[in-house]
Formats: sequence, C-alpha cells, structure tokens
Amino acid sequence: MKKIKTGGRDKGTPNKITKDLRGRINDFLNDNWKTFQDDFDQLAPRDKVYFREKLMQYNAAKQQYTQISTDLNLDKFSDHELDILIERIRNEKYS
Repeated sequence: MKKIKTGGRDKGTPNKITKDLRGRINDFLNDNWKTFQDDFDQLAPRDKVYFREKLMQYNAAKQQYTQISTDLNLDKFSDHELDILIERIRNEKYS
C-alpha cells in the first residue's frame, strides 16, 4: 500500500534550511578565498591531492552504480543482423 503525501514541501522543492546553509557557506568561502588559496599553497603535494578529491565531490555529480547484463544470446540473431552488429562495433571502435 502506497502512502499519500499529505503535507510538507512539494516534490522537488529544496529544503529552506539547506538552501540557507549553502548560501552562508558560499558567502564564507567567497569572503575568505585568499586565505583558502594561501593555505592550499602551503599544503604538501599529497594533501593537495586529498583536498582536491574532497572538493570534487561537491563539483561533479556522483555516478550511480550501473550493472550491465552481458547475457547476450547471439543465436537469436540472423547472419545479416550479426554482420550489422559487427560493423557498428567496428565503426564505434575507430571513430
């Protein structure tokens, strides 16, 4: 049995507190950017890599796990269909 939504935010509406917090964090970073840059410049190379990796989590969309089934029954294809499939694979490989 599926529950019916009876209150709260509409689907897709951002959380006001989250929006406000992100705005404050953004303002703080902008106001202190020179300090952050100076601190970053003083980090060891290993720490710079770690810092960049952490920042990338907020810049790039997270990839979701995708599983691809490799159970392909080639017996159900005609010779002509297999020829077309092979040609497409060759074209993809070299383009």
